[in-house]
Amino acid sequence: MNVIIVGAGGHGKVVLDILQHDPDADLVGFVDDDKASHGKIIDGFPVLGGTSSLPVLIAAHKLDAAVIAVGDNKVRDRLSHKMKRLGLKLKRAIHPDALIARDVEIGEGVVIAAGVAINTGAKIGNNVIINTGAVIDHDNIIGDCAHISPGVKLAGRVNTGKYAHVGLGATVVEDLTIGENATIGAGAVVLADVPANATAVGVPARIIKHKKS
Repeated sequence: MNVIIVGAGGHGKVVLDILQHDPDADLVGFVDDDKASHGKIIDGFPVLGGTSSLPVLIAAHKLDAAVIAVGDNKVRDRLSHKMKRLGLKLKRAIHPDALIARDVEIGEGVVIAAGVAINTGAKIGNNVIINTGAVIDHDNIIGDCAHISPGVKLAGRVNTGKYAHVGLGATVVEDLTIGENATIGAGAVVLADVPANATAVGVPARIIKHKKS
């Protein structure tokens, strides 16, 4: 299928590398709403304009699908709805070096980077990013549009809510809930539930603020 990457930043380059391992992905290039990126060439693939260019690009290149390479969870969600309105499928980008148990459920538009391990019984929602080297142990539930950063370790039966962001190298012990739109700071060790919209940092993690929902 003919695929466009939405987002030409650093995460877009990660997605590009993943799709170059995918025999079902015929990559056309990128779109990005940052005008400074327009016309750039990234590893041989052009940035063809902004998302407003997509109706023309869909017709010109017979686009079938998009992968949204945007780290901001709510922006990624908004873009996913836009892609669907334009008639594009939300393609998964899963690196062949990820280790994923056979019964794991994976939603649409999910990006799973190199070195990820996802154990049995896990359920991954739509438009989730599971970044380089993250470990998702058994029976985790990852809500839609969450972002699990590089090197994160989630023990068994962790429930991570929609829009949650678990920061670089954080560890979450078993049987906990990370609430919707919560943020876990880089390197944090989470030993208790984190409520929705809260930001928790440190070892052990403590809540330092609450965001507006």
